[in-house]
Amino acid sequence: MVISIDELCERLNVQEVSVDDYLVVLKEWRATNKGVGDPQSLFIPNAAPDLEQARWFDGFALPATRVIVPFVCESLKGSKYVLDIGSGTALRLAYYAIAHPTIRFLGMDRDPAAIALGKERVALLGLTNVELREGDIRTTSKEQWDRVTFTEVAHPDWSDVEIESVVSRAEYLVGDAPGSMLISLEYGGVWGGGLEYQLHRDDDARRAGFQHTEREGFGYKHPSGVEMEGTLVRKIR
Repeated sequence: MVISIDELCERLNVQEVSVDDYLVVLKEWRATNKGVGDPQSLFIPNAAPDLEQARWFDGFALPATRVIVPFVCESLKGSKYVLDIGSGTALRLAYYAIAHPTIRFLGMDRDPAAIALGKERVALLGLTNVELREGDIRTTSKEQWDRVTFTEVAHPDWSDVEIESVVSRAEYLVGDAPGSMLISLEYGGVWGGGLEYQLHRDDDARRAGFQHTEREGFGYKHPSGVEMEGTLVRKIR
């Protein structure tokens, strides 16, 4: 079944959210938490019900999602079992699963509220090829995934050591079969270039068993007027 991301959003009641509205959410988090809690969590404690917060987050990210999903979706062709790291509320993962009904997907995120909402969405859409788990990839056992996707996972406050540990673990989790692939997509301009640097280090990729690396740049202009640039990196066994 072919479906557009906007059609999927309509079915899941996800609407685009303006930058100003999203900034209100962030200010509310700072006001209610005063430094308490996990700033890397998708959801903002006490700011609003989880479902409403997911609408804000997915809605704000929707312009990026429209650009990202075709890149990743194309790279999944030929896969059998895909691990999506940092799947969040499963909006993008649901799109991949609908576009590739013969692929089994495992989405993982350490935020229990995000996973709970993702499971509701998977059930609503009747997807039988998606499993969602709460967890951290740094403690996840290796399975034979032939694709591991890693999309907009890094947080701006992460140190280089944290970034390197997660990227290295993602590389480890990719299956050992020839042609298995780590698909990474991040915004270098937003994250200050640190994660892009880690993803692009060819020496590290070769030591991790990847034979070659493909890069594909992309860009888009957010309705706020902010121009975004990113890079899709495919590390291939």
